[in-house]
Amino acid sequence: MKINSFLSKKSNDRKFRQKVLLPSGISIISLLLVLFLFTMACNRSAKPSQPLSKSYLLSHLSTKEKLELLGGVVMSTKPIPRLGIPSLRMSDGPVGVRWGRASAFPAAVALASTWDTVIVRKIGRGIGREVRAKGRNIILGPNVNITRNPLNGRAFEAFGEDPFLTSRMGVSYIKGVQQEGIGATVKHFVANNQEFKRYVIDEKISERALREIYFPAFKAAVQQAHVVAVMTAYNQVNGEFCGSNCFLLNTVLRNDWGFKGLIMSDWHALHSTFPTVNNALDLEMPVGKYLNPKILLPALQSGKVKISTINTKVNSILTAEFRLHVLPEMKFPQHLTDSLLNTSASQRAALQAANEGIVLLKNKNHQLPIKITKGMRIAIIGPNAAHANAVGGGSAEVHPIFVVSPLKALQKALKGKAVLQYAPGVLFQYPQPVPPTAFYQPDGIKQGLRAAFYPNDNFSGQAVVTTVAQIDYRQGAAQETPVGSNAAFKGKFTVRWTGKIITPSSGKYTFDLRSGSPVDLFLNNKKVISLQNNKQMQFIKKSAIYQVTLKGNRLYDLKIEYHGQPYNPDKGISLLLQLNWQPPQTASIQHAVSVAAHSDIALIFAGTSSHFESEGFDRKNLRLPDNQDELIRRVARVNKHTVVILSTGAPVVVNPWISQVPALLETWFDGEYIGTAITNILLGEVNPSGKLPVTFPVSWKQEPLSVQNYRNNDSTDTYSEGLYVGYRHFDKEQIKPQFPFGFGLSYTSFKYKNLKITTDTIGGKLSADVSFTITNTGKREGAEIAQVYVHEENPQLDRPVKELKGFARVDLKPGASKTVHVKLDRDAFHYYNPVKKAWVVDSATFNILVGASSRNILLSGNIKLGKGKF
Repeated sequence: MKINSFLSKKSNDRKFRQKVLLPSGISIISLLLVLFLFTMACNRSAKPSQPLSKSYLLSHLSTKEKLELLGGVVMSTKPIPRLGIPSLRMSDGPVGVRWGRASAFPAAVALASTWDTVIVRKIGRGIGREVRAKGRNIILGPNVNITRNPLNGRAFEAFGEDPFLTSRMGVSYIKGVQQEGIGATVKHFVANNQEFKRYVIDEKISERALREIYFPAFKAAVQQAHVVAVMTAYNQVNGEFCGSNCFLLNTVLRNDWGFKGLIMSDWHALHSTFPTVNNALDLEMPVGKYLNPKILLPALQSGKVKISTINTKVNSILTAEFRLHVLPEMKFPQHLTDSLLNTSASQRAALQAANEGIVLLKNKNHQLPIKITKGMRIAIIGPNAAHANAVGGGSAEVHPIFVVSPLKALQKALKGKAVLQYAPGVLFQYPQPVPPTAFYQPDGIKQGLRAAFYPNDNFSGQAVVTTVAQIDYRQGAAQETPVGSNAAFKGKFTVRWTGKIITPSSGKYTFDLRSGSPVDLFLNNKKVISLQNNKQMQFIKKSAIYQVTLKGNRLYDLKIEYHGQPYNPDKGISLLLQLNWQPPQTASIQHAVSVAAHSDIALIFAGTSSHFESEGFDRKNLRLPDNQDELIRRVARVNKHTVVILSTGAPVVVNPWISQVPALLETWFDGEYIGTAITNILLGEVNPSGKLPVTFPVSWKQEPLSVQNYRNNDSTDTYSEGLYVGYRHFDKEQIKPQFPFGFGLSYTSFKYKNLKITTDTIGGKLSADVSFTITNTGKREGAEIAQVYVHEENPQLDRPVKELKGFARVDLKPGASKTVHVKLDRDAFHYYNPVKKAWVVDSATFNILVGASSRNILLSGNIKLGKGKF
C-alpha cells in the first residue's frame, strides 16, 4: 500500500493512533518516516541475491567505506562485512611464506644462480600452494631490485646485478605463484638498493639508468607476467618518495606500461596525504595513517580530492579481489590447510633448486668431488657446519618446517664410510633460538615442552594441552596453535610452557627473550625475565636479556607464562615469542687446526647468516665475520686438501686465503635442503652447474666510487656510475674481478662451436636467431649455461662493453652435443635516448658474443642493422 493512499484512508490522526496503539505525541507521519528509513537501511545492508560485481560494489559502498579501504589492517586489506567484501590477506616472502612454519626455498640469489626458469617457476608454484595453505591471498614477492651494492642487507632477496637475468627470473617466479591462484607482488618500485637510511635517502638517478637498469624487471613483471600487485619502495627517487612519485607511478607504471593492478606502499613507507592520494598509489600499508576518512572526507568536500580518484583506487583493490577469487565467492578457504604445506612436489623443487644454485668457484687439481676411501678422516670445521643456513633475515626470514645442516647430511651420507671429526673453530657470537634438543618435558625424559593454552587472561579453567618442540613463535604462528584453530579462543588468552632445559657445557649463558605481549620467564622457579605492557601491533618484538653461569649437562626447570591478545588473522601478531640463547664459547681455532692437521681433508663451512644479512641494515664490509679468514688461513696451512664452502647472501672478499685452498663453493642461503645439496655436490652425486648472478670483487675498492661512498651522505645518494653497475662497471674500467658475473665451474668440460646468426621477420618485427653447438667433452653428465651478450660498435651514445641479452641451460651426457637457439628481439639492441625520450636502435654493427661467463667469450659474430630494421 502506498503511503499517500494509506494516509488518505485514516479518518483522523487521533482515531488512527488509538487503533494502532501509538504512544501519545507520535504522529503517523513520524512513524511512517521511521519505518521508511528503517526499510531503506535494511535494503542497503542486505547482500544482493545475484553475484557481486565491481560496479555493484562501487555504487553501494559509502564514501567513508571507500576511504577506509585505502588503508590496511597490518597484513590485510580492510573487510567491509556489510557488502560481503572480505579482506585480502597477505604474507611476507619472497621465497617462502613467512606466516608460521613453511617450506624454506633457496634465496632468490641462489635461484638466480640456477639460470633455470623452469625450476624457478616450480618454486613459484610451491610458494603459491603454501600461501593458499595459510589461508592468505597475496605473497609480498618477488624482490627484483638490482644488486647495485654488494653490502646491501637485502641482496640475498633479489636476483642479482643484471636486469635481463632478473627479469627472466622474476617473470618465472610470478607466473608460478599466480598459476596457483595467488597474487604476486613485485617489489620494491624502485631502486631500494640499500638499507642505510632507506626511509629518507634521496637517490639521484638518471632517467636512462632507470629505464635500462632499474626498470626492466618491473616492466617485465607487468607486461609479461601480468603481476597482480606492485609495492613501492621506501626511498626517494629524484626528490620524491616512491609512494607519491608522479613520474614513477603515473607516467611510467600506469601510462607507459599500462599497469591496471594494485599499487601498495611498503609498510610505513608513506610520508604524506598530499600528493600521495592524487597519484596512482591505491593502498597504504600496514594501516591508513595518511589515507583515511578523517583526513580525506574534508578533502573531498573541499574539492582537493575528486571522488573519481578515490573510485579508481577502490576499483584497483576490488580488481585484485575478483582476480584472486576472493570475490564474488571465496574460491580458496582463508584458514590453515595442512595438506598443501611442504608437499613432496615442493620438497623436490626445493632440493633441485638447491642443487642447481651451488656455484663451484675453484677446483684446482680436481680436488672435488671427494673420493671417499674406507676410514678416510674428514675434518668438519666452521660456524655454518652444524647450522643450516637456510634463509636470510628480516621480512624474508621464513621459519622452516625442517632444515638439514651440512654436518647432519654428511653424517648420514658417510656413516660407516668415513670418520668425521667436528671442530667448529669459530662459532657466531649472538643469541640464536634454543634448539629442540635442549628442551625436555617436566618428567625430564621425553623431549619437548608442555604447552597449556587457556582461553582467558588468568591461566584458569580447562586448558588445551599440547607438546611443542621449542619456543619460537613468529608472525602468523598462532594459526598453528589452539589460539587459531579452537573456537573457544575468542578473546585474550594465556599460555604456560613448562619443562626442563639442558645445558651443553659449563659457563656463562645469555638468555634472550623476545615477545609481542607481556611474558614472564622462570628458571629453576625464579622469575628472571619479565616483559610487561608491550604495545601491540609491533613487528619488532620487545626483548630482554638474562645472563647466568650454569653447569654443563644439567637439567634446569623452565617455565614461561604469556598473555596474548585476541587472535586476528588479518594481523597475525597475537602470539609472538622467541627464546634465544648464547651458550658459552667452546670453539677454538687451535683445536680446529689440530683436527685438520690429522685429517685427510678439511671442509670449512664459512660465511654469514641471517644475523649479518638482513632487512634493516647493510653489512659493514665485504669480509667474513668473526675471524673466519684467520680460521681458513691457519687450517689451509696444515692441510693442503682444504675445501671452503661459503654460505652467504651476497659476495664476500676471499682474497686473504683463496690462493691457499684448492677448492671453493658458494652455496648461498640455500633453503631447507642446504646440507643435502652441499653433500650432493661434495660427494659427486650432483655435478655443480650454478653460475654467478653477481660479480665477486677482489676488494671493496674495485666497486664504483659512488657505491664506495654511499654512506658519506645521510640524505642523498647520487648514482653517478649511471649504467655501469656490476659487470658493466668492471668491463668499462677494465678491472679484473675475483670471479666474474656468469662464472661457474663443472666436474665436466664443454666445447662451443658453429655459431650462426640469422634474421627473420615475425609478425612484421625483425628478430635474430643465434645458434651454436655445445658438446660435453668430459666424462660426467652435466649442465652448461651458455650466455649471449651484445655489443654495439661505435654507438651514438655511450653504451656498456657488453650486455646480457639471452641464455640457455643445456643438460648433456658425456660426449653428447646439442644445438642451442637463442632469440634476440628489438630489446636486445635498443637503448634509451633521454633527449628523444624514446627507445632507439642505431643503424650499426652489433657483436654477438657467446660464452661461459661475462669474461669467457668463446664465440663471436656480427649482425648489421640498417635503417628501419627493428
